[in-house]
This record gives sequence, structure tokens and C-alpha cells, in this order.
Amino acid sequence: MWYRGNVDPYWIDDDYKQVHFVHKPAKHELVQEWKRMGYDYKTYTGDMYNVINDIPPWISNVSKQIGLENCGYTIYKMQTGIVMPLHVDHMDRYCQVFDVDKDKVWRCIVALENWRSGHYFEISGTPILDYKAGDYICWSSDEEHMAANIGPYTRYTLQITGTKN
Repeated sequence: MWYRGNVDPYWIDDDYKQVHFVHKPAKHELVQEWKRMGYDYKTYTGDMYNVINDIPPWISNVSKQIGLENCGYTIYKMQTGIVMPLHVDHMDRYCQVFDVDKDKVWRCIVALENWRSGHYFEISGTPILDYKAGDYICWSSDEEHMAANIGPYTRYTLQITGTKN
């Protein structure tokens, strides 16, 4: 199950681009599965900034507008040439930290900027294109999805993991 929505993109600057991003590779088993499917890339994931301390007010306001609580936040930077083939998010760490069953967990991706050519997201076979800053997609923990950036501009999103309030 998944749905779309929109929050007011009241982040007026691009401070989210200035954080210390870290590359976290995809799990080895997932990469092996993608390679069996025919994907052969040097890297499959972008760079991430886990917002743990000093959560900016705009980020917590976004999750409140979406209706999520017990949230974990990651700012995701997907550079040109990054492809994340079809997968399901495991959310094991989140379930462990918040002591919650996986079937109660939701993941949301919030566009921090307007869509640009080459930015691609697909969920359950539905492509999501031409979005605006503030548009979001939320899905339950078992939805298959994929993302790619084959355009010339970096793609920035806010990833929120939480439970419905």
C-alpha cells in the first residue's frame, strides 16, 4: 500500500546540501541479486546524512504534516549515474530501535527540490515523475520500489521512517 501527498516546502534555503554526507553501500545480498538481474554498476546507492541530533524544525514539521511519529530521518543525495534497482526496504534497524513490528512501519520520501529530467522513482510499477518540492510518497514496509538518477543534476530527498499516529 502506498499513497502520495504534499507538504508546504517551507525550507527556503539549501542547507540540506551542506551536511556531511556518507556513502553507505547496499547490502551484499541485494547487490548480488541485482547483478543476477543484469545490473552491473560500480555503486548502487547515493550518499546519506542521518539526522540524529539537532533535528532542524523544518524536518520534524514535515513528519507531523504527513502524520508520522517515532521518526528516523535521512537526507539522501543521489548523484548522476546512481541506480537502485527494484527492492523492498527491510527496516530491521528501525524496528529494533523503536521496538515495533515491521507491518506498522511506513517509509516516506519527500522531494526537497522540483523534479528534473533523469530523476526517476517507481513504486509498485507506477513511475513518479514531474513532482514538485514538498511532494511525498509514503509506503508500507513491503512495497517494491526503485530509483535512479540518469540526469545531469543531483537529486535530494528527505527519507522519513516512522509509524502512523
